[in-house]
Amino acid sequence: MTDRLGTLRDVVAESLEAIGGRRVRSALTLLGVAFGILALVATVGLTSSAAAQVSARFDALKATSVTIDGAAAEEEQPIDAATGLRGPAIDPDGVRRTARLNGVASAGVMAITKDTLPQVSRVGSQVPSAAVETPVLAADVGAVAALRLRPLAGRLFDQVHQDRRYRVALLGDVAARNLGIDPADPSSVDGRTTVYIAGRPYLLLGIVTTPDFESQAPLAAVVPEWVTRDPAAALTFADPRVIVKTRPGAAQQVGVEAKVALDPARPGRLIAQVPPDPRQLRAKVETDTRTLFLVMAAVSLLIGAIGIGNTTLVAVLERRQEIGLRRAIGASRRSILVQFLLESGMLGLLGGVVGTIAALDLTIGIALSKDWTAAIPPWLIGVGPLLGLVVGLVAGIYPSAKAARMEPVTALA
Repeated sequence: MTDRLGTLRDVVAESLEAIGGRRVRSALTLLGVAFGILALVATVGLTSSAAAQVSARFDALKATSVTIDGAAAEEEQPIDAATGLRGPAIDPDGVRRTARLNGVASAGVMAITKDTLPQVSRVGSQVPSAAVETPVLAADVGAVAALRLRPLAGRLFDQVHQDRRYRVALLGDVAARNLGIDPADPSSVDGRTTVYIAGRPYLLLGIVTTPDFESQAPLAAVVPEWVTRDPAAALTFADPRVIVKTRPGAAQQVGVEAKVALDPARPGRLIAQVPPDPRQLRAKVETDTRTLFLVMAAVSLLIGAIGIGNTTLVAVLERRQEIGLRRAIGASRRSILVQFLLESGMLGLLGGVVGTIAALDLTIGIALSKDWTAAIPPWLIGVGPLLGLVVGLVAGIYPSAKAARMEPVTALA
């Protein structure tokens, strides 16, 4: 046992001396492994640290609009003799109940023109525009909030315009450009510009946009909801629907509860279009990103392994006489094999340590610069050096075996 320990100490000492005697070559070799371990550890560390931030971003950006179809009355509503308007197709009390649900930010009724698009033109202080076929979106105040309409010029209409049946309109930024109006020009909405929708005049209140990519509002003229019930509007609207803007994470639950709030007697007849849960999408994005960087890390490790193998092989060729002398004085094939495996393994281990330390510094630095909390799995600290050791050992198998197979006479020749 004592002899074996002594032999092992000698082999380790020889390996360390060989590495230290070729410092530049050893440093360049272990850098290949270090970069691979750095990429690997930093990828896992950064994705772990960013997981909460990615989740928060997805929660903030994910679709939070729930649309309820089928809430309109099955029969056409009668016309009120006092107002000249048809009765509301969707129960206003049901919409108010929906707006009070937990997790609901706003809710309202909207409808869009169907069949032939109406002609929209404008007159005002500037030259009148040619008529353009433009969709018309009717929305109450709650729906305007749910659509997240934001004025670029002018203002939004409010409940007073709805209750007093003012003929006012908003133009989406795309629709405004089609009519020759510059949304970026504050003077484009001067309180005197009139747009004609299907031949009826409407005062242009504002030009709007929305961050919802799927919304048709930027392409449309937006009018108050009462216009859908005005027989004189000369507009044909599709069945109105209820649009609900929810808070992040509440869409799934609101989609179930809103149907009951709108029609407690027959909630099953309503259809709730609920955005899909983004957890699967988020997981897929994280997986794809992590896979991409792990592939890059694997390529770096492969390059590092090739470098270690090449360096060890060159060392074997350069030290043929040393190997032959050791074999001649009694060194076994096993001790030669172990010596060169130790050299390649130590290079890999050192590369793993250097790469892990650099990756931890990089991860913490990026986390601090982004105001994140660095979340580094504890196992990652040990995996980096261990993986570097494994890469070094695997890369050194062939050169070490070649050295062990050398005959003393051939090596000393």
